[in-house]
Order: sequence, then C-alpha cells, then structure tokens
Amino acid sequence: MRVKVTACESAARLEHDADVHVVISPSAALGDRVIWIRLTPKLAYLLSSREDTSEEILDELGLMEALREWVRGAVSEGLIAPPAGSHRWLKRTIGALIELGGEASAARLREHVGVSEQALRSILAALGQMKLVEARGGRVRLKSSPALQRLYKLMLEKKTSTSRELRREFIATSSKTLQWHMDILRRLGLVDSTRVGNIARYSVRDCSYYEEWSRRIASKAELLSESELRELEEAASMAREAFKRSDAVEAGLMLRKASEALSELEEKAEGRSSALSLASELAKRVEGLKRELSSEPELLKLVEGAEASRKLADVLSQPPWRVSLEGVREVEQELAELERRAREALRALAAVRSFRLIPKAVGSLLSRGEAEEVEREAAEAVADILRGVPSEKVMERLYGSKGYRVFEELVATKLGELLGRVSDIENSLQLLAADHRLRALAKLSAVKRGVRELSEASLEDTTPEELLAEIKEVERELKELEEAVAEEVLSVVSRAVRGREVSRRELAEKLGAGEKTALAALSLLERAQLAEVVVRIKRV
Repeated sequence: MRVKVTACESAARLEHDADVHVVISPSAALGDRVIWIRLTPKLAYLLSSREDTSEEILDELGLMEALREWVRGAVSEGLIAPPAGSHRWLKRTIGALIELGGEASAARLREHVGVSEQALRSILAALGQMKLVEARGGRVRLKSSPALQRLYKLMLEKKTSTSRELRREFIATSSKTLQWHMDILRRLGLVDSTRVGNIARYSVRDCSYYEEWSRRIASKAELLSESELRELEEAASMAREAFKRSDAVEAGLMLRKASEALSELEEKAEGRSSALSLASELAKRVEGLKRELSSEPELLKLVEGAEASRKLADVLSQPPWRVSLEGVREVEQELAELERRAREALRALAAVRSFRLIPKAVGSLLSRGEAEEVEREAAEAVADILRGVPSEKVMERLYGSKGYRVFEELVATKLGELLGRVSDIENSLQLLAADHRLRALAKLSAVKRGVRELSEASLEDTTPEELLAEIKEVERELKELEEAVAEEVLSVVSRAVRGREVSRRELAEKLGAGEKTALAALSLLERAQLAEVVVRIKRV
C-alpha cells in the first residue's frame, strides 16, 4: 500500500489550522483515493520538514488503522474489490453458488470450484468482506450485498444503461469492480449485456420477456403432457413472482429456476416436433419402398411385417407428447437397414430371373440335366432370399454354379474376339493418312466403350439374352467399321505389293511399318475377304 501526505497550505500560514489531504492507493489498478484531514501546527511542522518523516507522520496521524478501516468500509460498500484473493476465483465461486441454487455445503462448493480447503476459506473471507456470501454451520449462502442491491435497484429504474452512465452513479467505485457486480446480475439472469468497443450496454429483463417465452412454448401445447403444462404454468408464475422481489439474489435465483424449467420444456417440445417431422419423412420412405417392391408381392409382405415398419406405425399412432426423438432415430436406423436389404433382395431376385434364362441363351453348351440343375438352383435362391438369407451369399452361390460359368465363358470368349478385332483395326490405322485415321478412331472409341460396358454387366442389370444381343449389336458396329477401314487399307497395300507374292516380313518392309501392323492389316483384309485380291503371302 502506497501512502502520500501533501500539504495544501504554504508554510507562511502554519500558525493557522489548514486542510491537507492524504492520497492512498490500496492497489495500482484502482487508482488513488483521497482522505481530507485538518492540519495542526505540529503536523504542519512535520510536513514542512525536509527530512523523511513519513513514518513519524503516520504514527502521529494514526493513519494506518484509519486506512485499514477505510479499506474495510470500501470493500463492504462495493467500492473496491478486497485486496486478498484472486478476482478470477472470486468470480468462479460466485458462479458456482448460482449454479448450485444459491446455497451449498462448503465441501460441495469446494469440489465444484476446484480449490483446496484453505483456498476456499480465503475466498469466502474475501466474499464475506464484500457481504456477498454468508458462511455458517458448514454451509455457504449467496446473498445481496448493499452495492449489488443498489446497482439492481438503479437498473430497475433505468431499464437500460451503459457502463459509462453507471460509472457516473458510482463515481467512487472502480470500473472493474462495477463491471464485476454487473456480471453477477447477468449470471443471475437479471440483466443482458452487449458490448460495442469498450462500452458495455446493459438492459434489465422484465416480466414480458418470460411471458413471451411461456406463450411461445404454450403454442405447442399438443407436444406437452398435462403434467408438463402444469410445470409451464408454475414456471411462468415463478417468473412473475420474481419481479416482485426486491432482493437481487432472491429474484435472480427464482428467475434462474424458472428459466431452467422453461428451457427444459421448450427443448422437449422442439425435440418432439423434430421427432414427428422425422417420423413423417420415414413414413414417406416406407411408401416409396413399397412402390419399388410392388412387382415382388412376397418381398413386399416381408417389408410390411418387418420390425422397423411395426415400430414406425407405433410411433405414428402415439400422442405427440409421447414421441421421443431418440426413439424415432432408432427406427430410422432400422429402416435404413431394411431399405438396404430389401433393395439388395430386389436386385438379387432380378438376377435369379436372369440366371433362369441361361440355358436358353447358351443352347447346346449345357446338357438337359445341367439346364434342369440351373432351374433347381434358381428356385432355391428365391426361397433363400425370401427367408432373409443375405443376398450376397445367395448370389455368390449362383455365380459359382456350372450354368453361370458356362455363360460367363461364352461372354468372355465373344468379348475377347471383339477386343482382338479392335486391336487389328487400331494397328491397321497406322497405315492411313491422318484425316482417315482420325475419323476411324472416333468410331473405334465408341466400340471400345461398348465392349468395356458389356464386360462390366451383370445378371442384376440385364438378362443373358439381352447381354448376348448387345454383344451382337457391338459386333455389327465393329464389322461396319472393319469394312470401312479395310477399303482404305486395301488401296495402301495394293500400291505396296503391286500383285506380287510376298512374305509377311517383306509386306511389312514394303508398307514401311512394323510386322505387327502388317499382320493386323492382313487380318483385317482377310475378314473383309479382300486379302487374296491384293496380296499373296509366301508359304515359307
């Protein structure tokens, strides 16, 4: 603590009593405070001495005890925060008491704040000095200090105010101490605060705020049970009663309790509203799934009798206030699994129908007995799917059957032949001029894309007959391209060999290309039945 005594009268007037002031500062953050006293001749002599007589002056004036008394009074009046303890822990303790309902045992409070027993004693002593708490019989109670009460009364009169305006009303109080007390009112729910730059604007909550809140919840009465509606009325009544109380802490704790009840009821109503909206969406999804399965009556029956469908029906038949968001979300998860399995089963049934057509598609590649085996396997697969066996297991068994392997080999052979012919065209194009080559490449890309798509097709997407028909269509397009390219290649080869018999190597040399290109061109001409017209290959 810093003490400075300054004479306000000149030494020429020492024979008369004069005023001096003592400047004290309990902490650097709070600034100076002034105490005026009367100057006696003896004190005037001490003050005019050039020697350092501050200790003697203090002893003479008896200032130390006076200063202690001033600090105690300033703390109890809310002018300054107590010099002992940390403001952060003081705030934390006040906040903990508010959260605990305004009163708690010392042990519970210490656990809530997270300090040692000795530290809590120090904190409570500081707050006791400020007249904000009362500790008795191992229990601690929050109460309104004179400073807090005065500040609350002023806010009730003003309705709204800024930190700067409040500072004028509490000119002897530091800004930080004033802000600290306003923070208590805010934590109690008595005021709201906003900040613009360094200026805080406070507005006191009035009864209309809680009445509007109650009306907003009451508008969703169908989402609340009878007991919850009574709780709503009790909370609204408690809020109205709180504004009749003059004690800040008492009013704040009542409002806080009312706010907690209103928040809980509003959360329940909003949760149930969300649950009903979600349940309505789920019902639409079920109807959409039924439309998808309309072509499979047996599968449709399984979906309608599923546990998820039954639970959803129960939810939709309940009173709105009984619906829970958690319960509907559980149904949503079960329905998602049902949708997945139903759609997989639908695709699997389509694949089984295609599987049944394999004997017709492959013809003599399967014996009569093997064809009958395909039919038997298909019937077993349908029964398994409708019994709930995972579709992937059913299809794995079908794809491993002999009937499917024969069909798969047939398709692979046909696609392999197409790819070989595509390769011959690609190599033969090296002999053509750029413009002819580019036109042919564009058409060839479309054919290659078709072959790739066919190689990725499955029985779930198409039937065996459709797949073979698509292969035949690609083959037709490829043949047209071969004939067009062969005409171009024919003229190139004709100019190179001039009707002479050549070996494959000689043909490559005359074409100025690699042997692979020459052979591809020859294969292309042979398929177009044009090879013998222009070239005879030596049988060497």
